[in-house]
Amino acid sequence: MTKRAPHRRWVNLATVAIAVAGLIPAAPARASLSQENLKTYIRQVGAKIDSSDGNVIVTSMLAGRERIEIRVRNDSAKQILGLYAFSFGNVADATNPTEVSEYLLLANSELGIGSFFVDKDGDIGYKCLVDTRDPLSFETFATIYSAMVSVVKERGQKIRGMMKTDANPPKTDDAAPQEQPAVTMEPPPSTPPPATPPRSRAR
Repeated sequence: MTKRAPHRRWVNLATVAIAVAGLIPAAPARASLSQENLKTYIRQVGAKIDSSDGNVIVTSMLAGRERIEIRVRNDSAKQILGLYAFSFGNVADATNPTEVSEYLLLANSELGIGSFFVDKDGDIGYKCLVDTRDPLSFETFATIYSAMVSVVKERGQKIRGMMKTDANPPKTDDAAPQEQPAVTMEPPPSTPPPATPPRSRAR
């Protein structure tokens, strides 16, 4: 009777072990940036935390005489840190919407970080998305946050100058409903106040 070589037995066992290991689902990767660490980063960069709701933090930083608002969303499920700014106005209020679109495209081609976009309501925004699967250092966060503040300050004045003089002012945190923004960070449309019913005349 022919005996099987011992080394072949080990090879077969190793093959089975590898096959079984491949059937076991891998544990989901966890985001390296916790909400508390994110708040610490925000304070260290010199920004103010205006409000916090779930994984969304509304922050602001003084740039000259202008206070710039940046919303920070730490999506641990998608392992994405999103920074968003909405302070530019609405395309519908532009003197020349085509000119605004062309300027946003030009700005995106020149920017070293982030990009401008127009949300479903026509509001102009600026965003930067960061992968948090790898550790995000304070130095990296500070560089991104400070760069966004500079872009909003420099480009915002130009974009707002393209709006009609009687246009509504850009949305601010005070004017927006106090609720967590949607997944896309697009501010929900404001609801007009109910109409006051006419008073009945006294007979």
